[in-house]
Amino acid sequence: MGEDPIARTAYDLLAEAYAARVETKAHNAFYDRPAMLALLPEVAGKRVLDAGCGPGVYAEWLVNHGAEVVGLDVSAKMIELAARRLQGKACLIQADFGEPLDFLESNSFDLVLSTLALDYVRDWTSVFTEFFRLLSVPGHFVFSVGHPFDEFYDHHPHGNYFDIEQVEMEFNWPDYGVCVSCHIFVALCAR
Repeated sequence: MGEDPIARTAYDLLAEAYAARVETKAHNAFYDRPAMLALLPEVAGKRVLDAGCGPGVYAEWLVNHGAEVVGLDVSAKMIELAARRLQGKACLIQADFGEPLDFLESNSFDLVLSTLALDYVRDWTSVFTEFFRLLSVPGHFVFSVGHPFDEFYDHHPHGNYFDIEQVEMEFNWPDYGVCVSCHIFVALCAR
């Protein structure tokens, strides 16, 4: 077993507040969600892994569009909120997708979706390898993360934007005083 997931405790604490705002919070509702939904292939009849499902907003959309959904989240409270939202229409599992997902079969998903969750995983090579293992052929992997430019000047003003580096960032959720740690990958390279 690896290290404790960096955001589990924080998201357990702010889960209710996050779920209450996720439908209208600008970053989620008007920036990330429309972009992510526009990138998805046809999902009807497909098996989808929602990695970092949070309170179940994407899982609900996927189910309503005919997908069979398995949702994973590291936060027990987020899984509880997703279960409340989905009313048994999806399989929801508390799991750290930064660890091996050996309870899921290889080649068993048509789509892996991960929205604004990979910032909380330390090792992208391992998680991408695991998602690749889970995807059938052909399969799709659609993900989003916080934009590094947005974070760079506030949290790493003296570094080089073009260096490949990992930077720790903490932010306080407005009005809740919960500190959430995440990773910022200022630049990424493909292998």
